[in-house]
Amino acid sequence: FAPNGLDKPIIDAFTEENFEYLQRHQEEAIEWLSDDKHALIAAGTGRGKTESWFIPILQYALRAKRNKIDGVPVNGIKAVLTYPTKALAQDQLKRFIEYLWLVNEKADLPADQEITIGVYDGDTPYSNYVPGSSKDPFTYLIDAFRHFELPRTIAKKTAVSQQALDEVPPNVYVESNNNEYRLKLIEEYGGHTLDFVHLTRDTMHKSPPDIILTNPDTINYRLFNVNDEQAHRMFVDQPKFLVFDEVHTYEGLFGAHVSMLIK
Repeated sequence: FAPNGLDKPIIDAFTEENFEYLQRHQEEAIEWLSDDKHALIAAGTGRGKTESWFIPILQYALRAKRNKIDGVPVNGIKAVLTYPTKALAQDQLKRFIEYLWLVNEKADLPADQEITIGVYDGDTPYSNYVPGSSKDPFTYLIDAFRHFELPRTIAKKTAVSQQALDEVPPNVYVESNNNEYRLKLIEEYGGHTLDFVHLTRDTMHKSPPDIILTNPDTINYRLFNVNDEQAHRMFVDQPKFLVFDEVHTYEGLFGAHVSMLIK
């Protein structure tokens, strides 16, 4: 899915992120994954392991959005990213939103064809309140993004003035309209809507994001019912990529459980 190397929007996006060149392990991993091979990526802290596998996912998703991969629908899950903890998934989400913002912008994709992302775990709410839930969906989403700030790259591009950039934290907030929830930038940063970030289960069931962040327990729970066709579409049938980040933490009983889950 990279017959002529990486597509220009990918290159332009990461150039803007100050990627002057790829490190050797990144280049090898991108080539390896682009050739449809499994990979185990090991490198020191801060060496760009995440970009080693996330760039090929973006390349694949972008070509699918442009109808350049036979048999792959424009809309559908392309990758399941699995994290051992919820906190780590939330932390990575901020970085991925930055990359998707830039790639979608450089690719000039229509709003309804942008590369999308969502967190799907045990806490991800339905659009409507479910009896027995500890919080209504709006309250949960407000709490989830209460301290979420835009990455600096996006903040600089969207700030309405230098004063806003210097003095106003680049926060986001959740907008509610008839049980539909969207992530928005505050007015000092243009008030843009981040429609490529899916927030609820209903949204992800109706319009599956290209990239899902989750954890092994959620996958196990959803696949426990072998007759759950929706779960199998989300976690087995549609995704091309299954990523386990921080794989060194999958040890002992937990590691054995995840190993059996994969098999």
